[in-house]
Amino acid sequence: MYTIYSKDHCSNCEKTRMFLYMKGLEFQVKKLDVDFDIQEYMKIFQIRSFPAIVKDTGEVYKSFEELQDSI
Repeated sequence: MYTIYSKDHCSNCEKTRMFLYMKGLEFQVKKLDVDFDIQEYMKIFQIRSFPAIVKDTGEVYKSFEELQDSI
């Protein structure tokens, strides 16, 4: 199971969602300003870019490309 930390109008967030869907992998999406705020996001991930992806094993991917390379 993956959690995608996403925001509106984010092409890489959508790419990440579609990639996981096409691979048949379970995921949930958390949205900026709905499920978390930017300060919380930056404190956890130390980045400003989106998305950040967290696998249920605790692995953190700070970009779509990083996730893609790991699968």
